Amino acid sequence: MSLRALRSPAAYPLARRWLRATRAARRQLDSSVISALITDDFLTPDFCNPRPEKALTDLADELAAVEDADLDRVRRDLDLIWPQGWPAVLSADPRRQIVDALRAYWDACLAPHWFGFRALLRADIADRGQTAAEHGIATMLEGLSDQVRLDQTTIVVENPYSTDGWTRATDGAGLVLVPSMFTFGVSHPLGPQAPPMLMYPVRASELITIRDGVGAADHLHSLLGRAKATVLILSGEPQTSRGLADELGVSASAVNQHLRALHRAGLLDSARDGRHVVYRRSPLGQQLLDSDRG
Repeated sequence: MSLRALRSPAAYPLARRWLRATRAARRQLDSSVISALITDDFLTPDFCNPRPEKALTDLADELAAVEDADLDRVRRDLDLIWPQGWPAVLSADPRRQIVDALRAYWDACLAPHWFGFRALLRADIADRGQTAAEHGIATMLEGLSDQVRLDQTTIVVENPYSTDGWTRATDGAGLVLVPSMFTFGVSHPLGPQAPPMLMYPVRASELITIRDGVGAADHLHSLLGRAKATVLILSGEPQTSRGLADELGVSASAVNQHLRALHRAGLLDSARDGRHVVYRRSPLGQQLLDSDRG
């Protein structure tokens, strides 16, 4: 999905910082095969977006699924996005070629930033689960995007880029929801033959504010200091010290000091997730932010 951000950076504001950070690395890559996996209409072959078998699968699992994909399916998916013929760079059996290109792309552009991305994705999964538990499946689904709604026993997904509708019965296979840093709407498989899956954007609107250089207002800066004010704004979504450090380009120890100070002041709530402590803006912190914006 990150290939879409490469194709049209302006459409993906959450990716701006990542795009800047990876500019030099991308220049060193042979992007010919990668570019063959996305069209001008942002279509990508379904076999390159395998349905995960567990939450936050690792790269080896994802690449193994691509390499083991049925060749007929690979060709069918590529024919679907390239009806006039595949790009010449792709071989008749492009699976190994694609896996090698994706691995090189991961190593250069995604691996250095994965800890921060993973923390945000994990927090989003937890937040959606809490919404489902407290308010029901319909509320959780409709919170993914304006494109999604629950109509009795049918999940309806509106796709503004396609006029060809289709229906897929889950047949006991379930529906997998996959958060992504690199989509601004809900994406679904190109056809009903693929396993049921929806990819949706993580809720990270607060990050856009910081990355675009807007930041907190002067009054909040004066009260807390610029660093703590920035951390408070970024903590509208669950955050770890390492994830925030990656976002801000500072050390985790420096971020930890600000997180602990804000937590002691009652402006952040905290909870442990495995070996990590996850922080999120408290109701008091939200009131402070709202009063400053007002």
